[in-house]
Amino acid sequence: MIRSGVGAGQVVVIMVPAGVRLVGLELATRAAGAVPLMLPDELEPRKVGALLAGVDVRLVVVDRPQRLAQVRHVALAEAELFECDDESWGRLRALGAEARLRDPELVARADAALGPASTRTVLALPRDKGSAWLFRPAASGTIRDLVADDVVLMVGRASDRFTTVVRDAHQRSGCTLAWVETPDRLAAGLAHVRPTHVTLDQPCSRVLEDLLVNARIGDAPWHEAPREVLDAAAAVAAEAKVGARTRRLAGELARLAPWWGERMRVLVVDGRISRTVTGLAAGSGLTVGRISHEPAAPLDLPVRPARPAPAQAAVPRSVAPAPAESLPQRARHELDAAFSL
Repeated sequence: MIRSGVGAGQVVVIMVPAGVRLVGLELATRAAGAVPLMLPDELEPRKVGALLAGVDVRLVVVDRPQRLAQVRHVALAEAELFECDDESWGRLRALGAEARLRDPELVARADAALGPASTRTVLALPRDKGSAWLFRPAASGTIRDLVADDVVLMVGRASDRFTTVVRDAHQRSGCTLAWVETPDRLAAGLAHVRPTHVTLDQPCSRVLEDLLVNARIGDAPWHEAPREVLDAAAAVAAEAKVGARTRRLAGELARLAPWWGERMRVLVVDGRISRTVTGLAAGSGLTVGRISHEPAAPLDLPVRPARPAPAQAAVPRSVAPAPAESLPQRARHELDAAFSL
């Protein structure tokens, strides 16, 4: 990033799915002093064009060319494109490792010259009434209490405010972060990393009850009547008057413990805490983490510096000038081999 000319105040638009590559690109962008920016898939291209008009976009990173359709209305003649496929990602990491070997203090020097707050990730916020905003998400609550020994499994999209504040907490605390994008991968993530904390974005929180009902341990359902067990645990947690059968059913929630793993302590859901979650926590000895989002405030990013127009011959009337809207293109100056069209 630093060798290719990405610098302080510039913007890197990252359009790759959730995972280690996005976190690596996000960290590299911040280390170079630039600002990572992520766009939700549902934001229309024309709104993206209006949102980024004049913003100093230096680099656009995509995992596949089809994603570029979202930025087709942005003037990006001064930007470069990095198509982050498997081969390019491997080359980029090798270049970074080589640079660190030659100059071990490279990142430390860059980091010492920066204010971390100025490089925090920026998101686009679609709004039903009015134009979209750029903003930096912030939140308080359980995620502020993470420490280096914690293992967090996060479910959510890259452009979601909740996953962004969890990633920021991960970077501050040094905890281990595992990340899946969709609820259908939660069970596999639990089995793979055995987390201490699970953080679920709103879409996953809304389907958590169905995930629990259909959970399997090994090749078998965790209970023959899982919904009855969850309802019984919720009733007991609410201190309702219940009979012996309901209390017995609530006690059978312990059968679900292996699904979460032996280290699981804290469940954080980005949304309303339902009676099912309350009952689950009470019956499983889990803590339900609280999180409070700060209201979004519109953010103005630095604009692209004006460049003097080069002297050129007049354009004949019969020839139309090139359109202002253009996709990222490779600059003429020297650029790392990993950054390519």
